Formats: sequence, structure tokens, C-alpha cells
Amino acid sequence: MAAQWTWSVFTKEWGGLDAPALAQLVSGLGFSAIELPVRPGCRVTPDNVATVLPGFAATLQEQGVSITSVAAELDERVLAACAEAGVPLLRIMPRVARPYRDSVRMVQQHLADNATLVEKYGVTVGVQHHHGPYLTTAIAVRDLLDPLPGCYGVIWDAGHEGLANQDLPTSLEAVWDRLVQVNLKNAVLERIPVDDGLGVREAYARHQWVDGPDGFADWPVALATLVELGWDGPVCLCAEYSGDQSRTAERVRADLAHARSLIE
Repeated sequence: MAAQWTWSVFTKEWGGLDAPALAQLVSGLGFSAIELPVRPGCRVTPDNVATVLPGFAATLQEQGVSITSVAAELDERVLAACAEAGVPLLRIMPRVARPYRDSVRMVQQHLADNATLVEKYGVTVGVQHHHGPYLTTAIAVRDLLDPLPGCYGVIWDAGHEGLANQDLPTSLEAVWDRLVQVNLKNAVLERIPVDDGLGVREAYARHQWVDGPDGFADWPVALATLVELGWDGPVCLCAEYSGDQSRTAERVRADLAHARSLIE
């Protein structure tokens, strides 16, 4: 089963690199694929995506690295460029606000209004959950997508499921029919001093992104569940860590080795 998985890495940390340098970096870390950020300040941006992404993807492919997904907004320019470049998946994270149900309905309507456009280009749009002002669990994303066509899928993120204290096998099973990508990262909540007027005490508040073995999300349980269910799609290591950013490459290399060891 493990041999059928595509291991990719989110390259936000190296968004300014050109394609040859990026291919050399990620290959050296042990990856054969990437998730590419299409964002302002990166090598590929929403403004230049039409002209830059196809050539960028072709250069990577010449060096044995594919783009399994891009992280960007749902936009026709991005969809068209992905289709031309052969990128199968666009990852988005819709924001929600209060009143929650009305906000979710607005997101759902926006996706429904764009379904014909998404289907036109043949690119799957993966919706990811995220802590904060987003859909915070994978099951919430699955409920959002329930009335929408199959061009929309769920991107399941271990780190955010851990922060939400979700049961990982249950959430994976619940989204299985719409699962299009698995993200691996991990986090804990940090204890910080809080002054409530009665004195200073410690409380859990800020989250910290940590190495794979160290966070709330149990990677062994998650990966064993994926093997049990028969996953054969992309697994993206997010390369997101708090602290010393100069060690990002070293840490994601170690996390890839750790993840692979869990399914051998």
C-alpha cells in the first residue's frame, strides 16, 4: 500500500525559489511531488499564474517532481492554469464568520455557483478545515459539501484535527467518500501566563506547530486507518513548524522518514 502513495511537501517556506532550485531541494528531502503556493510574494502568483505555472510545472517534471496540488483562491485564472499545467487539485480554505450557519450557507452557495466553472477545467477543488475563522473539522467540511457535485472534495489535515480534539479514525471514515488529499502536520497548545484580574495564572492558549511524533494528532493511528481504508492518493507534509525556520528542511525530512516508517 505504501508504494502507491504520493508523498508531497507544501513549499510555502520556499515560495521564492525558481523551479530548478525547488526541484533540487525537495528531491534532496526525499519527495517526488509538491503542493505549490500560488500567492502574492511567491514565484507563482495569482497575477502571473497563467504564464508562469505551466512552464514551472514542466521544469519540475523534467527533474522528476510533480505538482499534485496548488494552494490558492478559487479563481478561473488558477483553474485554467492548473488544467494547462496538469495540476489535478486546488486547495482552498473558506473563511466563516458569525452567524455561523448563515456564513456556511454563503460559502456553500459560492461553491455551487462555481461548480460549472470547476467542472469545465477538470480540476478538483479540495476544501481544507482549519482552526480559527474557518470550518474547524473535516466532518464540518464534509457536511458543507454534501449537496455539492463531486468536483469538490475534502482535504483532511491531521494537525487541525488534533487541535480540534477529533477522533481520527472516525473523522477519516466520515469523509472517506470525498477525501482527495491527506495533510500531515502536528501541533500542541502552549501554556502562557494569563492575568484574569485575580492574579497571574497559566492557561492553554497559543498553538505551536511541532514535529510529527510530538503533537496532539496521533500519526500512527491516522496512517494505520488510511491503510485499512485503502488510501491511494496524495499525502502532503505541510512543513509547518514553530520556532527556528532555518530548520524547516531538516524537520520535514525527519517527519517524512517517520511517516514512512509507520506504514512499512
